[in-house]
Amino acid sequence: MVAVRGCAAACAGLARAGAGDLAGGAARRGVFLGGLPAAARPRPGPADPGGRGRRCRAPAGGRAGPRGHRATATHRGRPRAPTPAPAVVPPAPAATRASLLAAYLTDKAAETLRIPAKKIDPGTSFASYGMDSILVLQFANALREDLGELSSALLFEEDSVDRLSAYLLEHQRAEVDALTGARLPDSGKDANPDAVRGPSAASIGSLFTTLAGSGDPALSSSLLTAAARLRPAFASGADGREPETLHLADGADGIGLVCLPSLVAPTGAHQYLRFALALRGLRSVWTAGVPGYGAGEPLPGTLDAAMDLQADFLQRRFAGRLFALVAYSSGGWAAHEVLRRLEAAGAAPVALVLLDSPGRPDDDVAGGMATIAHWLTSRFPQLPVEDEQLTAMARYAELFDGWRPRPVSTPTLFVGAASEGPLFEVLGDRSGPLWRPEWPLEHTRLEVPGSHFTILDEHAKSTALAVHQWLVQRSG
Repeated sequence: MVAVRGCAAACAGLARAGAGDLAGGAARRGVFLGGLPAAARPRPGPADPGGRGRRCRAPAGGRAGPRGHRATATHRGRPRAPTPAPAVVPPAPAATRASLLAAYLTDKAAETLRIPAKKIDPGTSFASYGMDSILVLQFANALREDLGELSSALLFEEDSVDRLSAYLLEHQRAEVDALTGARLPDSGKDANPDAVRGPSAASIGSLFTTLAGSGDPALSSSLLTAAARLRPAFASGADGREPETLHLADGADGIGLVCLPSLVAPTGAHQYLRFALALRGLRSVWTAGVPGYGAGEPLPGTLDAAMDLQADFLQRRFAGRLFALVAYSSGGWAAHEVLRRLEAAGAAPVALVLLDSPGRPDDDVAGGMATIAHWLTSRFPQLPVEDEQLTAMARYAELFDGWRPRPVSTPTLFVGAASEGPLFEVLGDRSGPLWRPEWPLEHTRLEVPGSHFTILDEHAKSTALAVHQWLVQRSG
């Protein structure tokens, strides 16, 4: 994992010394929601088109998720992020360890869902109890406090107490031993009650939150821009790290959907969870990350490096498969650039679908993105404010500064939210014609219920079905 946190003190000094004078352009997470860490220890599985993907290991005899679906996370083989050293506690006997772990997971799931623990059946999918994308992230954060680094994507795959418990017992034995050993009746009697945990350095996320809350987005975005320049970068697509993909739904229609999230932090695959749930059985859905947003990934040095990497990855990952490229909000800027490269390579998707994307960045894209990111993290405090995503947002704000979309030949569908007010209320004085969700190039426009912030949330089903029906009509 890139040690971004280690530069927090230096960045704080820059901010105090007038970092607002630094070149602006920092924000992370696409307009406008989400962010998932890298998937944990997957292996190849049949859901992967072209045989390049990987599937998280399922426990023997494990149950599938709702309607037999199992999400699939893929990424390149990279070292797992370091986890806290487990406490030195004698491990519990195997049967006791499994029982204690199951009880622990049940309690944590009940706390997240705000229901009595006795109502949770260990073999039933978490989604059946209403655990949506936001709650999945909150649940993962709660587990990380005791089990160290844990992928949120894993919870889409091992989506019940039984399945998650079996996975953890097999793959994170040291952490489970420490957790369950500490939960034995006499395990803590020798602990030092006067021990005090040492202070930790402030993270970029906490500094950003403090500065953004002060009412000066320029200062907070300058902080992120400075921090982004301290991260490792790749100069060409061949040198970057392939982004993570996640398989969220299977469907009968031959045209799948490959979805890119927004560029504003916090962002990630969870933005499309409800969208994908509405399409299960109808259309296959994958999400693909944007280079630089994942833990341990270097940032792109140029826009060409980022888009060449993503286009090459999608071309190989989905070779031989018909798909439409879908993007939410500012993710539409990246999707359009990727599309241009896929067209040039003779591997264009059947369509480009833009979900309420601004036509182009405004003159202060970094400030606008920082404003939205701060609003999102304030509204959803359970979302992780990860340093990598914040600094990636800042880098992409720089890369897309002054960008304009160029004509393409692939059919484009623009899905606009019926209510424009909430977006402009969040942006305040920064709202203007360039932030208005509309597309300047030739396209078909559909309007769906909701606002910019709800078309993939409470109105995700109507959004998904509108996209599905348009593709059905086009394919006959």
